[in-house]
Amino acid sequence: MNVYMTFGTQNFLQTIYNKHKAKKEIYLLQGSDSAALLLETDKKNIFHSGRKYEIIEAAGNYEGARFVVIDNIPVEEEQRDVFELRFKNRGEFLKQEPGCYGLRFLRPLDTNTYAVVTLWESDSYFRRWQQSDGYKDIYKHREKATGMPISIFSGDPYIRYYFIYKEDEE
Repeated sequence: MNVYMTFGTQNFLQTIYNKHKAKKEIYLLQGSDSAALLLETDKKNIFHSGRKYEIIEAAGNYEGARFVVIDNIPVEEEQRDVFELRFKNRGEFLKQEPGCYGLRFLRPLDTNTYAVVTLWESDSYFRRWQQSDGYKDIYKHREKATGMPISIFSGDPYIRYYFIYKEDEE
């Protein structure tokens, strides 16, 4: 199963979303300064540009989720196996968290940047989790590049926050 993401203006992406929403597992994501479309499928990519990923871990689903956090982590090509081994099974930890609906650990198919997508009932549940012992356990080495040698990373990780578009909120 793959995940495809494309980015653009809200209006442009809304047009693509409206065209495909009835027959595809596609989500319109709204950020404070950006918008994205996320397509999860075992079929062909419908986007002309964007990012391509293979799902290497999936827990939970999008149903009920309203808030999405995407951790983007650039990893050196020769360090991918080490990185994947370290991050696998994170979904097990998050399943226990109130308000967490799911996780996707995504291997890049066209770049060196992995994505860890977490799905939340709301941004307040995510913020509460950030204050929890569970979060501290998972990210206790974040200031030291998640406890891995710095040489594993090819750039600085970054996070994007989005709300999932719901038609009933227009």
